[in-house]
Amino acid sequence: MKWDPRKYTEFADYRGRPYTDLLGQLGQLEPSKVVDLGCGPGNMTRLLARRWP
Repeated sequence: MKWDPRKYTEFADYRGRPYTDLLGQLGQLEPSKVVDLGCGPGNMTRLLARRWP
């Protein structure tokens, strides 16, 4: 099967829930570096960039 980012994002809400739940549990951290080692089209990485520009 060929990679199709549109198909991947079809379930974006379902896939994103654990990501946003984890972000909510991190509290007031002030990391010097943030790395997203996930896969996909990068839509969840945007949340990291907003929180820690």
